Amino acid sequence: FYGYYVCVAEQSAPVRGHLLPERMFEDENVDFLSGPFPYGDNRKLVVGAPMSRGVLESCRLNGKLWLTEMDQRPEGIDYFPHGDPERLDETVFQLRKCSFHPIYAGQGFWYYDHRVIPKLLADGVTNPMAGSIYRKVGWWDTPELMAEIEKMQSVMQKYTSRPYKASADVLIVHNPKGRFYQKNFTEDEYQLHSSISFAGAAYDEIYLPDLEIAEIERYKCIIFTNCVLLTETDREMISRRCEGKTVLFTGAAGFCDGKTAGLANIE
Repeated sequence: FYGYYVCVAEQSAPVRGHLLPERMFEDENVDFLSGPFPYGDNRKLVVGAPMSRGVLESCRLNGKLWLTEMDQRPEGIDYFPHGDPERLDETVFQLRKCSFHPIYAGQGFWYYDHRVIPKLLADGVTNPMAGSIYRKVGWWDTPELMAEIEKMQSVMQKYTSRPYKASADVLIVHNPKGRFYQKNFTEDEYQLHSSISFAGAAYDEIYLPDLEIAEIERYKCIIFTNCVLLTETDREMISRRCEGKTVLFTGAAGFCDGKTAGLANIE
């Protein structure tokens, strides 16, 4: 469980050892990284853009597998052990959206029937297992949901049994080291992902150092986000690797160069 970066809710969470992904990428003993997807607006029905907490294209470029913990509970779990039968269509929608997302990126996932955090339980809970970490039953263990999982598995197997071919033409670049220079991380990253998702663009995400090894010829547009820190070396790489591309910077990109901070650095 390492590499939590995208939409980590708590302000201090990204600093708890997750900002030096190269340590894992460079370790030949590490085969995969894993983590749940963000617990945020991405989980909301219909309007929620699918997201993973890890930076998946960087994992792939560095020869690591990312495994997402698919722990989005069925709808109505507060009252029914397997979800509300009247909301089956919503549960199936969530299953498809959340499960396919890492597969699109050439990565993987596993199903995990978690619990509902007690303080988030609905009023009048009638499912005694909803908030218990011990008294649980399989969330998807019904004929209807297992049939849906079987259908998804048959589609996934078709694609995962052959070499992955990347298709995204938009690239999002993050610089985790910039977090060390920021007081907090309260900007709503979800809005960026939501905007791009609903624009219909297929996009990859990488850490800034991996711009050097990215399949740059595929991308028409490159978006630098959370790049408040850009050193002279970073700037040279960006100029060289992004030549001829449409490039966007969000926020105060380059405000700090590692030695000084100020508006002149942005200019």
